[in-house]
This record gives sequence, C-alpha cells and structure tokens, in this order.
Amino acid sequence: MNQRERSIEITDSGRGHLDELASGLDGVWTGHRRREEFVRQALTAIHLYTRDVHYLVREDKVQIVDEYTGRVMADRSWERGLHQLIETKEHCAVTGRQQTMARISYQRFFRRYLKLAGMTGTAREVAGELWAVYRLATVSIPTNRPLHRTTARGHIFLTQEAKWEAIVVGS
Repeated sequence: MNQRERSIEITDSGRGHLDELASGLDGVWTGHRRREEFVRQALTAIHLYTRDVHYLVREDKVQIVDEYTGRVMADRSWERGLHQLIETKEHCAVTGRQQTMARISYQRFFRRYLKLAGMTGTAREVAGELWAVYRLATVSIPTNRPLHRTTARGHIFLTQEAKWEAIVVGS
C-alpha cells in the first residue's frame, strides 16, 4: 500500500486468496487481471480515501475535495469505478459509471476564447502565471474608498483554550 501515490499492490498470497474466493464464480471474476483491478480499486476506496479529507458526503452524494485548494469539486468524479466504490462505502446512492471521452486542462480550455478578462482581489500573486499561460496582463486598481484596515500586533497563546477565549472575547 502506497498512501502517497494512492495505490495498492496485491501480494502473491493475496492473489492466491482471491483465486480461492473467485473459484466457482463466473462473469468478471473469471479473468485474473480484471478481478485484481476490481479488488485493488475496492481496497483503494476503503483504505486510501478518507471522508472529510479527500471527499465530503452531502445530500447523499460523494463530492471530491481538491487536495491542493481544499475546494469542493461537486461536478467531478473519480474514474474506473472508484467513485462508485466510495459511494458504496458511504452508503450513498450509486451513480452510473461515466466514460471520459476527452480531456482538456483549464489552461487550454481558456486559451480557446478570443478574449479573456476577469476581476479578482488575488490576481497579483499569480500575475506571472497569468502572463506565462494566457498572455494576460494584470492591472491593480486602487480601492474606491480609503482603507480603514489596521494591522494589530501578533498574539501568542500557550493553550488552545486561551486562544479561543481571546477570539470569543475579542481582545
């Protein structure tokens, strides 16, 4: 089991045990490769994907959490039956398998537009990437009104309780 790469290898003794369990079964269980792939995916779903870390369950649906941004990717699903196995693991309604017909990155997708523009409060941090990928310049626009934000000095707390007490009291 490799948690970093989220992959599982079946050992020789595991293959032998799987052969015993599959004896007498027909259909997909007759082919060694196929059944090993099914079992590998099932073990991956059980042991390498954690609820509220890799995915959320909302309204009886499994929703993927992007591991880099922490955002919920509600319209995405894992492939090769993994999504359905996790739905089964979480006792959700099992959706049909989706076949990927084509893939395109967000960068290539946006390059297909003749004109691109946008507005955000955080573009300065990625200005280099926006220029390198899309040839989009970023422009800082000053605020409409003067900022009233002040930076307070930092606080250090010895315990979690002290930190939360200060947050609640507002010191």
